[in-house]
Amino acid sequence: MLIYLVRHALADYNSATPDHTAPGPPLTELGKQQAEATARLLDYSQITGVVSSPLRRCTQTAEPVCDRFGLQLRLDDDLGEMQPGESPAAMGLRMIRSVLAHTDTCAVALVSHAAPLEQLVLALTRDRVVFPAPDARGCRIKVGEVWQLVRRDGEWSAQHLPAGGVLV
Repeated sequence: MLIYLVRHALADYNSATPDHTAPGPPLTELGKQQAEATARLLDYSQITGVVSSPLRRCTQTAEPVCDRFGLQLRLDDDLGEMQPGESPAAMGLRMIRSVLAHTDTCAVALVSHAAPLEQLVLALTRDRVVFPAPDARGCRIKVGEVWQLVRRDGEWSAQHLPAGGVLV
């Protein structure tokens, strides 16, 4: 099974809407360009499903991917932003629950937020992943980035998907 983890593109964090509640802030113009670039990056991924957090910045990132592959966007609350007071363990558990709910396809793109995606990667790889240094907001998965999770011989591995496409 292949899982492509997509962090939403650049959001307008200056909007009055809180980050963690619906609908959340929209993408900036740069974010819309990043979402288009993300869709192109996934060209050779052969994804057959796209599932997103219901927050607007994620759905706006997922829509170009769906358009490119001719897929319906599915929403999953478990892919939502970290909530105030939510523990990393609880966040990781709901992210794993989301993965299990969407294993009906051999390659799926999950569009979510930095902290939940980081927890998912750490949980599946048993903390055997090296993230880059955090950005200014403290996130180790950058806006618009795609990470590829692959399961082989019962073990998950995670790699940042470089510009140019899918890793084999």
